[in-house]
Amino acid sequence: MKLNFLAIGIILLVIGIIAFSGCAQNQNTVTIQNSTFNPPQKNIAAAATVKWINNDSASHKIVSDTGMFESQTLNPGDSFEYSFYQEGTFNYHDALNSSMTGKIIVTRSTGY
Repeated sequence: MKLNFLAIGIILLVIGIIAFSGCAQNQNTVTIQNSTFNPPQKNIAAAATVKWINNDSASHKIVSDTGMFESQTLNPGDSFEYSFYQEGTFNYHDALNSSMTGKIIVTRSTGY
């Protein structure tokens, strides 16, 4: 009987760790769905990585307005990551759908 409670406790602990780590990773995620970036504006600290995930039924290509970064063509289910080390405001758009725009605002990391 003690073994069953121990096993259940371990399973719940593992589920909690997985759930917590998933939340931390999603903090800097932008999803693409219904031909929009969600959220359209993301505020991050310097040295953070943003991950764009294409949850749409169409392909998309993320391109910085200044040429700072550019993804490959993202088919449904694909993702793209970029790390921002410089402070500033970085506008971007979808090269395959010009009406889709977004913005990353990078501020000084609290760790510096």
